[in-house]
Amino acid sequence: MSDLNSGRQGSSGGPNWLAAMSIPVTLLVLPGVGGYAGAAADRHWGVSPWGILAGVVLGLVLAAVRIRYLLAQLSEEDRKEGNTENREK
Repeated sequence: MSDLNSGRQGSSGGPNWLAAMSIPVTLLVLPGVGGYAGAAADRHWGVSPWGILAGVVLGLVLAAVRIRYLLAQLSEEDRKEGNTENREK
């Protein structure tokens, strides 16, 4: 897992583009990889469509776990930096 601590904040004070773009990329890539692996399982074992379905579901679960980890990491960084402007609104 990459460390997003270094260089997280840009000149505008907002999140780095890498941190912002990692969520949609994660939502696209992990289910896609799971679907590809599931399609390979379908071809190998002849269990269509269960392999691709299981692969996509597993990819979505892994994406949710990764996004939860990322959001927790970013939230912890905000707490350490003392950024409370979002909580005041």
